Amino acid sequence: MEWLITGLIPKRVNARNSVSENHFSMQIIKALQSIDLTKDDADRIIMVLNDKGFSYTTIQPKSNDNLELIEFLLNFWDYEKSPYVQEKLVKGHSIHRKHCYNYTGYIKNYWACYFGYRLLNSITSSDISEFMNRV
Repeated sequence: MEWLITGLIPKRVNARNSVSENHFSMQIIKALQSIDLTKDDADRIIMVLNDKGFSYTTIQPKSNDNLELIEFLLNFWDYEKSPYVQEKLVKGHSIHRKHCYNYTGYIKNYWACYFGYRLLNSITSSDISEFMNRV
């Protein structure tokens, strides 16, 4: 009778429906695990999930974009190899080895602990915002 006090009426659950829906979901999952899917099949499944309000992005296997975030950041701040640093130097802008060294330390001490081995394509702006709020 707590709903009388709080005014929140509990949602009625029909056990037969929830059990059958759960069973159906498990059948779908088992089927997906056991059958061979083509890329078109996978794309259609993702479209259905997106249409139902789930937002998914895909990372294509064997793609050059499958770079780990930490690997990307370490290369970005590598004074000798970074295209960013080289462009800065060519344009006459000031960027020092110490600056790159410091950022490499930040990546190893903070970014790597938080993001681990996640791929660059899997990182969203909300992931970055959450990370920045925690640091």
